[in-house]
Amino acid sequence: MDKEIAEIRRPEREGAIFLIYNKGKILLEKRTNPGKSYFGYTIIPAGKVDKTSGETASMAIDREVLEECDVVVKKKVFLDKFLHTTISNMLYETEAYLVTEYDGVIRNVEGKSEHVWVDIGRAEEYLPFADSKYIVTLARKLLSQNS
Repeated sequence: MDKEIAEIRRPEREGAIFLIYNKGKILLEKRTNPGKSYFGYTIIPAGKVDKTSGETASMAIDREVLEECDVVVKKKVFLDKFLHTTISNMLYETEAYLVTEYDGVIRNVEGKSEHVWVDIGRAEEYLPFADSKYIVTLARKLLSQNS
């Protein structure tokens, strides 16, 4: 029993993942920079939580959306908190949010990927990773309950 407990892997980092929703579509990232992780894949935008500054995942969403898209989050909804392993084998504890209202016009500020707007009903066709498909399913369920 002690051996099993000692083998439990703990998250190395905290992350925040966000879907921006607008008029039936969600914003995804097609990773086009060979020097960045997830090159060649389409993913949901995400970022790290800066625990050294006392940042929460909710605060990280606001910061990441501003840094990556140049818009200010006005309304977001918590979807879930889960563990996932990145492509580089880093274990993250991640919170996912659906951004439903924002101020400004979305721009691709960082340029590390191509922004792609896709119909939320077809998003799984673009997303190869199970955690991304899961988040889209949660968002679709939430949106259908609120309509």
